[in-house]
Amino acid sequence: MKKAKRWWRHGDHPKVKQAYTGGLKTTCEKCDELLRVHGLLNGEKVCPGDWIVEYDDGSLKAVGHIEHAQKNLK
Repeated sequence: MKKAKRWWRHGDHPKVKQAYTGGLKTTCEKCDELLRVHGLLNGEKVCPGDWIVEYDDGSLKAVGHIEHAQKNLK
């Protein structure tokens, strides 16, 4: 892993796009937050609080905060 940045809202990372504009009361099955506050990175949903991890090869991945902590705080 090269670096990681926490994503909370649109604009926090230039590669995370706003994807969910409709369904103002629809919630995410993963984090229970409204879908309208989520982003999209490489076709994957980004929940508020996820980490955007940039690997040595330049690839990016959204990682949940619990998964990130389990891998990186040992």
